[in-house]
Amino acid sequence: VQALLDLELIWNLCEVLFVEAAQAGLLVPLLLDWVHLHGSHVETQAQLVLSSSNPGQHPQYWDTVLGFVLQGRIGEARQLLSHTASSVPPGSRSLVKHMDTLLKRMPFYTPQHTFSLAEFDLRWRHWQEECQSVLREGAFASHQHLELLCKILAGEEEALMESRGLMRWYGYMVARLLYSHPTAKPSELQHYVQAACCVYGNDAASSPLDQLLQVVFDMNLHQLLKDCSLALNNWWFVAHLSDLLHHCQQLQ
Repeated sequence: VQALLDLELIWNLCEVLFVEAAQAGLLVPLLLDWVHLHGSHVETQAQLVLSSSNPGQHPQYWDTVLGFVLQGRIGEARQLLSHTASSVPPGSRSLVKHMDTLLKRMPFYTPQHTFSLAEFDLRWRHWQEECQSVLREGAFASHQHLELLCKILAGEEEALMESRGLMRWYGYMVARLLYSHPTAKPSELQHYVQAACCVYGNDAASSPLDQLLQVVFDMNLHQLLKDCSLALNNWWFVAHLSDLLHHCQQLQ
């Protein structure tokens, strides 16, 4: 079963980078969907937290909120945050509300929006500057979990590194893109892949799956097909992937 899940992970990433990205206009939302599709552990964790008698006091509560934020699943993060109001001191409730407001204002771009990519970028920068201003003012200094969340929203790489244990290296890379370069193009991915691999060290190359994913992110199709043929025990995946790429005119 795990082997099939790994193949699906690679296949879906190929669809994102070589098929969908050219049509969507913006890459990061597609990568977020990819991470979401293959990052169901956060949902499982959320179910455990919410099924407890006091979700806000559950030992995995803040890691779960953070996990949703790292995947760009702001609606789920806000919903989970609403459960903490009754479990924090009265003085902290205004901080939770402040964080909810920042999350609510976070801009997202979809092709259906009437504003342009340039306008989205402007809105994003304005919002992130607001998050950075809140940090400078020390608004969350008295609450370490909310302060960490705000640092991630503000694009602080150190905060992302502090949270790296909650995700795989590719989840870290997509989270960093989301909070530092949400308008990134496929040609700009390699820098972020290398940075993520440096952060995770041997853990980023500990399995054939990790190595194949890095080849996909390199967008080196011929190397990918070669490595897949060597790593997999049959040609089914390679044949079907080649057919997909051929029909998308990616194999020249």
